[in-house]
Amino acid sequence: MSTTPSSLARIAHETLPRFGRVLGISVLLAGLTMSSLNCGIIFHPERSGRAGGRVDVAALVLDCLWLLVGVVPGVVALVVDFATGGIYEGGGRSAQAGQRIDLQFKGAAPLNANMGFTLVSPDGSTRELGKSSVQMGEAKSEGPLMLPDDLAPGHYALDISVNGRKTATLPLNVR
Repeated sequence: MSTTPSSLARIAHETLPRFGRVLGISVLLAGLTMSSLNCGIIFHPERSGRAGGRVDVAALVLDCLWLLVGVVPGVVALVVDFATGGIYEGGGRSAQAGQRIDLQFKGAAPLNANMGFTLVSPDGSTRELGKSSVQMGEAKSEGPLMLPDDLAPGHYALDISVNGRKTATLPLNVR
C-alpha cells in the first residue's frame, strides 16, 4: 500500500490532536504529582502536624512558584503545605539534654488541678517529666523540669496536661 501526500496529511491531522491531548494530560498529571511534593514538608518534615505559627517565607515563595506551572499545581502546593503545617516555621524553646527548663504560669488557678508534663520525642515516644498539684486561687510558678541526659538532638514537644487532659503543647528544640 502506498501513501500519498494527501494521506500523510490526513494521518498527521488525526494523530497530532490526540498526541496534544495525551501530552497535555501528562503534563497536568506530572504537575499535580510534583506539587503534592511541597517545599515546606520536603525541606522540613519535622514540621508536619503544626497548627500555626509564623509562615516560612522561603517555603511560601517556593510553593507560589508552582503557580507558574499552573493554577492547579500552585493551589495544591499551598493547600497541602498549610494543611500539613509544613509551611510554619519552628518556634519554641531551645535546650540541651540534661538542662533545666523553667516554666511560668500567669494568674491564679481557677480550680484545683493536677498538672502533668510529658516530653514527646520526634518518633512519637513519650517520657513523663513530672507532675504537680495546684489549688484553686493559687498562683503557680512551676519550678524547674529536668530534661533527661540521654536525649538525642531533634524537635520535641512538651505536652502539658491538666487533670489528665492535654491542654498545651510547647515546641522544644534539643541541640
